[in-house]
Amino acid sequence: MSGSDSLPSIGDLIRAATEDVDRLLANSTLVVPPDFLDAIRKGKDTIIDYLDHNEAGVAFHHLVYTVDEGDLPIEASTYELIARAGVELGGTTEYEHINPSQEPIVTLGGLQSVARSAYTVG
Repeated sequence: MSGSDSLPSIGDLIRAATEDVDRLLANSTLVVPPDFLDAIRKGKDTIIDYLDHNEAGVAFHHLVYTVDEGDLPIEASTYELIARAGVELGGTTEYEHINPSQEPIVTLGGLQSVARSAYTVG
């Protein structure tokens, strides 16, 4: 986490979600063409590189793209990290279509209050 604040930064949220997606791929029996799987796995390096260059918005977009293009069955906790990062990025909703539960999505106002409450990433 960054700073003296107990809340994770946008980068922390994106990194944690990226690690979750990477673990999903490592433990997955998903049947996808090997070249596509390699591209998804390289996505992690791309996302981290964007974060290292203070490009959280681009990293976020690439994370959502990776999950979407891979049609990856992410866990609700991973989706929550992505949603929180979206809120922190100014309320972008580009992630909503990757909702793993396909349940109605919490309204942005409700999600903002959750995103600003204390939680841990890890």
